[in-house]
Amino acid sequence: MGVLQRSVVLCSVIAFIVVSCASTDIAIEGPASPNQPESVESPADNLDEATTTTTIIVADDATSDAEESVSSSDRVADRSTASGGAGQASISVVPAPPAVDDEAPRLRRDGLGAFNFGAAFDVVAAALVERLGPPVRDDVWEFSQVSDGEFIDVAGDHRFAYPYGRATCFVNGLCMTAGGDEVTALRFVGWTQWEGIDGFVTDRGVGVGSRWSEHESDLTIDSDGCAMYGSGTSRGIDIEVISTGGEFGSGLGASNAPPAMSDIVVIGLSAGELREFVHPSC
Repeated sequence: MGVLQRSVVLCSVIAFIVVSCASTDIAIEGPASPNQPESVESPADNLDEATTTTTIIVADDATSDAEESVSSSDRVADRSTASGGAGQASISVVPAPPAVDDEAPRLRRDGLGAFNFGAAFDVVAAALVERLGPPVRDDVWEFSQVSDGEFIDVAGDHRFAYPYGRATCFVNGLCMTAGGDEVTALRFVGWTQWEGIDGFVTDRGVGVGSRWSEHESDLTIDSDGCAMYGSGTSRGIDIEVISTGGEFGSGLGASNAPPAMSDIVVIGLSAGELREFVHPSC
């Protein structure tokens, strides 16, 4: 299960990505694709395919690299202990059932809305900005190759499938992950959906706040977990859940059955290639 973990915002000029840390707004310009104009004019409806570049203005309350809080992109698909896991321990209120917007793009195991994994980052970002507004966080990562097909960050804590990555997160709890061999040519490779305003759902209506008892045929829940936190899948999409009743197994081979279906609530969904935490947990 992929993980978007804590990231380091690069407050410097890296190729075409420009991060300005001198003001409250952080302007980040995505790399232009060949024959594309510099300005942004992308459609918002249903994340239809666009052919323009984007300039992302991060919201005023965006988290800086100096802060120790965990971004929403770090909270999904993390099999960490409840006592010290990334984000999971921050849950204090069980999320309400999702509100399904028929016009909103759907979470997919191979993409998001009209976009498949592999689409250009600037194209997908432009459409998301049009629909959701400026991102609340936009982080850039760099990794060193340690073996064929595996890249590790300088701290040795996270792995990724590419030498360069980026996580762009929005107020509705969605984070899109991009990766590539060049920082100026990133591709959309994954997403996570955490609790937020009008969060997206799958084509079966599964989203943050969905209960297993209401989606019995759509969810598969693992019997093992970390105290009240567990995981599973929804038709190819990874999910994280919380139990409002009994606890899950220890995650060390416990054979007890999961809590009652009506007690299990989805708290996060993810798909694609995500940055992963390399150290074992729970």
